[in-house]
Amino acid sequence: MNRSSQQRQRGLIHNLILPSLVLVGLVLAGWSAIANKNQVGLNIGRSVDESREQLKKLSTALKWCQVVYPAGNNGQVYAPGAEKHVILPASPADGSWVSARTLVCPGLADRTLWAATGDFLPKPGLYLGDWQYRNDDTGVYLRISVDAAGNEYGRAVLRQMSLRLQDGQFALTDDGDTLQILYAP
Repeated sequence: MNRSSQQRQRGLIHNLILPSLVLVGLVLAGWSAIANKNQVGLNIGRSVDESREQLKKLSTALKWCQVVYPAGNNGQVYAPGAEKHVILPASPADGSWVSARTLVCPGLADRTLWAATGDFLPKPGLYLGDWQYRNDDTGVYLRISVDAAGNEYGRAVLRQMSLRLQDGQFALTDDGDTLQILYAP
């Protein structure tokens, strides 16, 4: 082969194959970005479903407390009219939130609620922290927050969960980081 023929072949490589490889790279990068967004959407949907199942488990376990120990007394002092909450697990005297994993039914001091029911509370869905519980004069509440302040995906999970709850049954904080649910008024 002569020299000009070799130069034409190199030109072919530079002019056709190299731009084709760049184009393939761009297409793959775009597809990867789309696939990543789809995966995040699937993760959010899965987290909403898991969190709703956990909420059902919490409700069922608290109802179990009321049925199995109807005469239970958590020792907490309530305002008049709120005494009905005495058969549900107590909150600390300062009214702070406690982990739902550590709840103990009144009348059952030696085991947690979960050990007593033979069940467990699974790890929270993606982007969320643990469920918390509070029992005070205004009601019995459950809440869940994003795992890190400002987590946009966690906020999306909480918004989706709130859409499936009845009005007046929940409150989503202004920053969207916490969903508080009224279990018993």
